[in-house]
Amino acid sequence: MYCYIRLGVMDTIDKIRLGMNQILHQIVLINKKYIRQFTATLLPMWWLSMHDTSYDVAKVARASFNAAVPEVKRSDIVATHSPSVFKLIVDVLKSTPSSLATDHGFGGSNDGDETERYNRVSVMCVSGIGGILSLVSVYVSVSNSEAVSDTGPNVGVDVDGVKLSVYDSVRSIVSEKAFWKRM
Repeated sequence: MYCYIRLGVMDTIDKIRLGMNQILHQIVLINKKYIRQFTATLLPMWWLSMHDTSYDVAKVARASFNAAVPEVKRSDIVATHSPSVFKLIVDVLKSTPSSLATDHGFGGSNDGDETERYNRVSVMCVSGIGGILSLVSVYVSVSNSEAVSDTGPNVGVDVDGVKLSVYDSVRSIVSEKAFWKRM
């Protein structure tokens, strides 16, 4: 797990991230049941990998997720674990290039690596938000026969100690000045 988080998502070299995601994919193909026990812990970083700026990394990460989680359960699993994904996204978007590097064991990296990593992971987060919204929208339309309010599905996400719906948590993230300064 530690190696995947450190190298599969946060490393600045595409080939290393690709290799770590290929290893994860092979583990999934060999033993899906084994990897499923780590879904809650793995999903936030796995989700970011599925939205990597490198097409090849994202493709392999998505293939391993699709192989590990049956199609009929994907929306439910993402909706269930979206609070942990949003927590990671909020933490990343509130960080700085140097704090992101330090928090994930890359202290001492040169400034270029820190900035590149920060920009890439921030883009992955924004893309990941869109991915969650599209899956949760499908989840809502399939799971609920009643109308959905304008605040979105009743999946609670804790943002700064306040429990919000998925849509409200996205609104909270993108309404912060710090978010727009980065973009």
